[in-house]
Amino acid sequence: MSRPTLRKFKCTIDWLLSDSFIWPRESNIKHLTIDRCTYKQFCTILRHLSQLRTIVLRSFNLDIHNEYEYQSTSYPQLISLSLGRLFLSMDKIESFLCLTPSLVHLRLEGSADDAIFNGSRWEKLIRTKLPSLNRFDFCFRSQNRRVIELSAIQFRTPFWLNEKHWPVNCVYDDIMEEVLLCSTPDFITRLEYNFNGPVVISTTIQNICNGQSSQYFFRRIVELELSQYLLDSLHFTSKLVDFSQVMELRILLSDRQKFISKTQEQLINLLKETNHIRSLKICFEHGFIIDFLLIENICSLVPHHVKHLDIEAKTLADIYLIIERLQHLSSITFRRLPFS
Repeated sequence: MSRPTLRKFKCTIDWLLSDSFIWPRESNIKHLTIDRCTYKQFCTILRHLSQLRTIVLRSFNLDIHNEYEYQSTSYPQLISLSLGRLFLSMDKIESFLCLTPSLVHLRLEGSADDAIFNGSRWEKLIRTKLPSLNRFDFCFRSQNRRVIELSAIQFRTPFWLNEKHWPVNCVYDDIMEEVLLCSTPDFITRLEYNFNGPVVISTTIQNICNGQSSQYFFRRIVELELSQYLLDSLHFTSKLVDFSQVMELRILLSDRQKFISKTQEQLINLLKETNHIRSLKICFEHGFIIDFLLIENICSLVPHHVKHLDIEAKTLADIYLIIERLQHLSSITFRRLPFS
C-alpha cells in the first residue's frame, strides 16, 4: 500500500482490518473498496490513509463503541462514501457523518428505523454537516408502510425538488413485504414487474406519466419480467424502465387472442428497444393454447442479438421448428408444460 503509483485498492479479505496489520507511513491510495468494516475500523482506515478520497464498504456495522462514540475527530479528505447492507439508525448516522464533512457524494443502503424517513431531519443534517453534498443515493427498507407513506411528503419540499434536484420515490415490494424509500432507484437491477412485483406508491419525479419526463424511474434494470398486461401497457411501462439496459427478459403470456391481436406487436417493439438483451424466457399460463402457428410467430419475433432462449414446448415438432428457425442461438432450454 506504500507504493507511490498505487491509487486504487480493492480488498475482499479481512487482513487489512486485522489488528496485526502494519499500516504504511505514507500512502497515495485515493480509492478503497472493502467487503466489510466496523465503525472503529473505518476511523482507523481514514486515520492512516490521508489521501483517500473515495471509500466503498459493501457491508458496514454502524455500532458505535463507547470509546469512539464521542470522538470529535473529522476526516475532511473523504469526498465520496458508499455504505451497503447496514441497519440505519438516524441518531447513529448523524453522529457518524460528522466524521466526513467534505462529502460530495453519499450512498446508503439498508434497513432503517422510522426516524430515517424524516425528510426534514435529513435536510437539517445535510445543510449543517454536509454542505458540499451534491449527490445523495439511498435505498431505505422498512416493513412499516404507513410511516413511509406519511413521511414521503417531507421529501417534496423545495430543498429536495428545486435546490438539490433529488427525486425521492416510494416503492412497495409485495414479494418481500417491504417498502423502499429511495432516490431514483439505481439500486434495483432486477425487477419482476407484474401484479405481484414492486409497485410505485408515490414519486417526486414530476410528469412521469405524461411523457414529459426524460428521467426513468428504473434506470439500471438488467433482469426484467413482464406480464402480458404490462406488455399491453408498454407505453406507460417504457416511462418507468430504461429498456436499453435490459439483458435478460422474461415474458408471461396469459391470453392467446390478445397476443395475436395486440401483444405480439408490442413485444416486437420491446425487443427492438432492448437491444442489449441476450437471454429471453417465454412462459405460458395454464389454458394458453400453444400450436404450430404460435411457435412460428414467436420464432419470427426473436432478434439476432438474443443468444439464449428458454421456452415451454408442447410437441417434438415445436422443438424442431425452433431449432431450425433460430440457428443464431447459442443455447436453448425447452421446458415441459406444467399442464401437459
